[in-house]
Amino acid sequence: MPLSGSSSKTTVYGVDGCKAGWFYVAFESSGNARWGIVKKIESLVHQAAEPDRIFIDVPIGLPCGHEGRVCDREARGKLGFPRRCSVFPAPARAVLEAESYCEAKGVSQEVTGKKVSRQTFAILPKIKEVDCLLRASAKARRIVREVHPEVCFWALAGCKPMGQSKKGKLGLDQRLEVLSQHWGAANETYQEILDAHPRRELARDDILDAAVAAITALADESSLKTLPAEPPQDDRGLPMEMVYVPSEAVRLGG
Repeated sequence: MPLSGSSSKTTVYGVDGCKAGWFYVAFESSGNARWGIVKKIESLVHQAAEPDRIFIDVPIGLPCGHEGRVCDREARGKLGFPRRCSVFPAPARAVLEAESYCEAKGVSQEVTGKKVSRQTFAILPKIKEVDCLLRASAKARRIVREVHPEVCFWALAGCKPMGQSKKGKLGLDQRLEVLSQHWGAANETYQEILDAHPRRELARDDILDAAVAAITALADESSLKTLPAEPPQDDRGLPMEMVYVPSEAVRLGG
């Protein structure tokens, strides 16, 4: 089945960070799916064509003051308790240069008035990797956009947040059910990926997060929504947004 609203040559990618680098799920224009791991996101951007889309679970567009990002606040509001806890505040760009958690906390306190969390500190290298690429590559800026998996699941489930944590079996099953409603081969492909990669390389929830990003990227451009509705840009001209799509706007066969 061709991708809705796409050209005959478009491929869409959903990407999530994993222990081995970056895991992606890609849908070709035919509707066929493929997946894999790249060590650097730059290599995925390099192999992608200009009409392609790469939707990635990493903060793009970073704050430089006390206000933080509107998209983070709106995402927490949409998800409610307890899923709002999955939206970590994006760090200020100055924090990306910190070499220790202690240094990161101090820089963040000085720039934003708040300390950076350990969860955010753990993914600083990946945030920095994507930020450097976007600032250096016009192509990356054209085709790479930010998503948050829990916001994507919320939207695809009819604006209902997931009831269980994605780290447990109930939460994994709940998210697989949402994916299966839009992608008939979700369960089969999920198992194939599990069998191909050990957990030391790829966690179970990494697969689901990349898949929901890819399904979101399938939608026609006119159907895509953002938090906030009119995203501001950061001091380097990068959009501070999270992209999602209503459930009725995505259809994918087998």
